[in-house]
Amino acid sequence: MKKNKITVFTSFDEVFREIQSIVEPVNKKYFEKFNVEYLSYTENLNIFSSEKMSDKNKKYWVKMFILQDLLNKNLNTDWFFWIDSDAIILNHDFDINFFPDLAEQNKQFLVCETNQDYKSKFWNVNTGVFFVRNSEYMKEIIGDIISFAVENNFFNDQPIWQEMLMKNYKQLSDRTAIFPSHSFNHEGSFIYHICNFSTLDMDFETAMSKKTEFLKQIYNSSIK
Repeated sequence: MKKNKITVFTSFDEVFREIQSIVEPVNKKYFEKFNVEYLSYTENLNIFSSEKMSDKNKKYWVKMFILQDLLNKNLNTDWFFWIDSDAIILNHDFDINFFPDLAEQNKQFLVCETNQDYKSKFWNVNTGVFFVRNSEYMKEIIGDIISFAVENNFFNDQPIWQEMLMKNYKQLSDRTAIFPSHSFNHEGSFIYHICNFSTLDMDFETAMSKKTEFLKQIYNSSIK
């Protein structure tokens, strides 16, 4: 299996500290095993934002600004891999390089479909975990996503990605590899992502409490 150079990035603000204490030691151990660079953003997160953003938006949109910053730095890496704060790696024997290796050379964005039963799976993706190739093309795409969000005051990245894929914006769908939902997202055996307690469906405090308790259960049953 080819060893791609992968840079993982994630973020935890102050309200995610308890979740961070559960998932980060586990995830860092995995990435160290496979010699994958791990970047955890926890301080001064306001620099990765827009003045138009609400505090709630900043908790979820920070990844796009961090990704743009990483792409602009011309780092010596093949792929950037974003993993949401509430995702934990369960299988420490499975090699993350499997997914970039499987993707065709022209693919720039690797993501999983949602676990909902939609017919149009070519665009219906979950962007809580994804790979982005370190390229000028993806630098342009991320810049366009951020520009659209700021101009329209719409800071929810997943619907923007979905719209771009549906319209094949700048050939994005042609350059995207969409994997089954459990490959590296949702309730997978490799990565378990707590998607089922969304702040779109409940208040923030309730969602965080449910996520934390569920992650503790996953940790105790699958990791310890």
